[in-house]
Amino acid sequence: MAVCGFTGYRYEKLPFSREDGAAVARLQERLRRACIRAIDAGCTRFISGFAEGSDLLFADAVLSLAREYGVTLEAALPFPNSCARWRESDRALYLSLLPRCDSVYEASQRPGRRFYLLRNDYIVSRSDRMIAVYDGKPGGTAYTLRRAQEKGVAIDLIKP
Repeated sequence: MAVCGFTGYRYEKLPFSREDGAAVARLQERLRRACIRAIDAGCTRFISGFAEGSDLLFADAVLSLAREYGVTLEAALPFPNSCARWRESDRALYLSLLPRCDSVYEASQRPGRRFYLLRNDYIVSRSDRMIAVYDGKPGGTAYTLRRAQEKGVAIDLIKP
């Protein structure tokens, strides 16, 4: 069973806002096509870090394909209720997707910034392939991609 992990930008690093429905829909369709490519390459399990922005769009794309392709989704969380301080619309999406996941991993039972990187390390450690929304900006996505490259993971890069 091949595993496809995901890393990508939160809305503040994307070149459009969450309110730009057309741009969000275009990115979600690109993520859906990347998921199908991963399925065609043998991936049957997907892992999302469930951060606001592209992580949740990815999770939604995977879940839209789950029944048709028989794939599963794991949520990899830094800690429980990591969405507590998010905007209501993002929190609502998170809370609607999380119960539909096949499994949930939590890097810690208590909040803390370092648990985001531990969550990212977990995703890389389990992945044979990665899909990434990335265009060179520093941060958690860059960190995760470096770790994936060090491990020799195949990366499907989507420029936002």
